[in-house]
Amino acid sequence: MSRYRVVAALVVAIALAAVTLTPAIAQPRRGGALRVAFIGEPPSLDLHWTTALITQDITSNIYEGLLAMNSKFEVSPMLAEKWTLSKDRLTYTFELRRGVRFHNGKELTAEDVLASLTRWGRISTGGRRLFAVVDSLTAPNPHAVVFKLKEPYALLPIEIGYYVQAAVIYPKEVIDEAGTGMVRRFIGTGPYRFTEHLPDRHIRLDRFDGYQARTEEGDGFAGRKVAYVDTIYFYPVPDAAVRIAGVKRGDYHFADNLPADEYERLRADPGVKTVIAPTPWWLTFVFNKRAGMMTNPKIRQAFNTALDSQAIMRASIGPQALWRLDSSIMAKGHPMWTDSGKEYYNQKNPERARQLLAEAGYKGEPVRWLTTTEYAYMGTAATVAKPMLERAGFVIDLQFVDWATLVSRRSRPELYDVFITGFSLVPDPTFLLALSPVWPGWYENRDMQAMLTLMRRHTDPKVRMDIWKRAQVLYWQDMPAVKVGDFHYLHLARPEYEGYTGRPMSTFWNTWLTR
Repeated sequence: MSRYRVVAALVVAIALAAVTLTPAIAQPRRGGALRVAFIGEPPSLDLHWTTALITQDITSNIYEGLLAMNSKFEVSPMLAEKWTLSKDRLTYTFELRRGVRFHNGKELTAEDVLASLTRWGRISTGGRRLFAVVDSLTAPNPHAVVFKLKEPYALLPIEIGYYVQAAVIYPKEVIDEAGTGMVRRFIGTGPYRFTEHLPDRHIRLDRFDGYQARTEEGDGFAGRKVAYVDTIYFYPVPDAAVRIAGVKRGDYHFADNLPADEYERLRADPGVKTVIAPTPWWLTFVFNKRAGMMTNPKIRQAFNTALDSQAIMRASIGPQALWRLDSSIMAKGHPMWTDSGKEYYNQKNPERARQLLAEAGYKGEPVRWLTTTEYAYMGTAATVAKPMLERAGFVIDLQFVDWATLVSRRSRPELYDVFITGFSLVPDPTFLLALSPVWPGWYENRDMQAMLTLMRRHTDPKVRMDIWKRAQVLYWQDMPAVKVGDFHYLHLARPEYEGYTGRPMSTFWNTWLTR
């Protein structure tokens, strides 16, 4: 593990400028019901099943994995007590913590881990990426699991510790019941247990009194988790104005993902606290590369060439403090940041885009673009980009749907040509969903996949950076998805809600209500 910590420090060490809430009182308070207003209903409460942020924010309170990431993207043990790597770098052995119990009272054993990781490796994006190099996964005893690899894979701990579509552990019987579908019982080992889901009303979580917390200081998804509040209610509130008004009235203690143009007004209001999420995201338009017109890279290039990124970011995000233009796929401050390929970024050249369309043989077919107003910036960005693309000769069919529908439809290539989303900062370029051949969009470029494979094998930072520079140029030339710009989400909280940091994403343990 010591060798891995050196590698991880080189790969994922990152310093991010942040605005966070500073706790106003010395001692947290136990008790009360925390009321959180989210943008809508989650597409699922099965974290293996979806990359949707709303699912992660809710279920990270319920489920845990063998490892967890802190706010600096460093990996620490969670359900694992420790792990070791063999000298030939082909065998990872994880020893489990003793006495950890699921919400149904059953003690965690290796058979639960084996069943969960096998399923995660079959259906999740990261799992399929990892299991492509896994020779076997076994449980030599009730308190250990062993990965044997086909080849060295330096990023294995990061893969199973990453929080997006995370490798969380369910009871084996829950996995068996699910079969090839989604899990139907939401049972984990986390500080809160699932109590009820009343669709379009709320999801309720209650403190799990049998929770076995770690002793290390809590940081991000790692370390000690304390369920200070008795209950958490997650309310689907698609209208941002209603979320804002609800926090002001005291109906909710926290509201996520608010329009950035509300920032200055809300910051001046002494009755609420604005929160700028510290981890940057990037706004993106993802092409369907499995079916339809966007399988033609020249049409994808034309789409990108026509766009004015500054105008889109200004309209969709608003205050300059919340966004920036950057051609790098990795955020500034990350050791893998590079401006390679910058000449393809923010071209705002409709004439050149029109020429590319002619070369591609585009005949004016409508571009079916899935977007949503549940994330306000997504609806605005697509609306602003539409006339830019039309000036270049595209025919744009904007299709506004709720977020759950968008997530569902983007998995069906016959239904769309482009969808909009936001990508969070990842600990390594090899984790980028836009480069995945198995995630919606389905990027199957052979040269890109070869470079990513080399990056997963190498631990030398210079070698990895040289490969990534070439890969980023290929990204901009082949255009699997448009990067528009970086941005930070805006949240809102009541004055009595304390402890929230948003590092690296929304978590609600280790937070409390002062009254």
